[in-house]
Amino acid sequence: ALMSRRRFNPREICYVESDAADFTGSISGSASLVEEIPNRVRIRADMQTPGVIVLSDLWYKGWRAFYNGSEIPIRKANAVVRAVEVPAGRGLVEFRYEPTEFYLGLCIMAGALLLLVVGVGIEIIQQRRTPGLPSRSPGA
Repeated sequence: ALMSRRRFNPREICYVESDAADFTGSISGSASLVEEIPNRVRIRADMQTPGVIVLSDLWYKGWRAFYNGSEIPIRKANAVVRAVEVPAGRGLVEFRYEPTEFYLGLCIMAGALLLLVVGVGIEIIQQRRTPGLPSRSPGA
C-alpha cells in the first residue's frame, strides 16, 4: 500500500521488510558499482551517516552479503529487491550468490560418483581373483 502512493519514489524511499533499523532522518553518502558478474556484485560505499544500500536486483534466496569481509543480513526492500544496512564510513559491500541447495547437490553427486568408482573397482578386483572357465577349442 505504501508503494502505491503517488509520492513513492524508489530512488528516495526504501521500504524494508524485517527488523531493519529505522532511517527516517536524512541519509548522506554514496555508493558506486565496482564489479558485477552473474554470481557476485561488489559496491564501494562512502557513507557520511549510517544508511541502506539498495541494489535493484531481485531479492532471491541464496544471496549472501558481506561488508568489508564480514557477513551482514540482506533485507528485502520495496517488496522485491535487495538491501543492506551499512555504517558510516568507507567500505566494500559484496553480494555473492551461494545457494545451499547447489552445494548440497554437489555433495550428493560427489558421493554417488565415489560409490560408483568403488563399486566398479570391487567388480574389477573380483573378476581378476575368480579363475576363468577353461576355454573350449573349436571342434573339441
